Amino acid sequence: MRTDWLIGIDTNDEVLDANGDYAEGASAEQEAHTCIESKKGAFTQFPASGFGIVDWIRNTADGAIVNEPKKFIRQAKVELEADGHISPEVYVTNRFDDLVINISK
Repeated sequence: MRTDWLIGIDTNDEVLDANGDYAEGASAEQEAHTCIESKKGAFTQFPASGFGIVDWIRNTADGAIVNEPKKFIRQAKVELEADGHISPEVYVTNRFDDLVINISK
């Protein structure tokens, strides 16, 4: 199981506080979130890692649309596997109504 300092995904990625110290715990989900959200080159020590989800989404009057959903799913899986996640599952609809990423912890 991956463990690390925990960040609040809903709190602008701030490190979580546990009684005045860093909170530690299972970190597989937050690592997958960071991988999917980050663009290549975002981390100087790992310049080839990152999916860059914003580059795959196009906003329209009807809502967000995923450019090339099959390629999106394939590339997301490749990036998650490169980050060390085993057999990640990625599902997305063309209209981006539903994005599901299942990873083993």
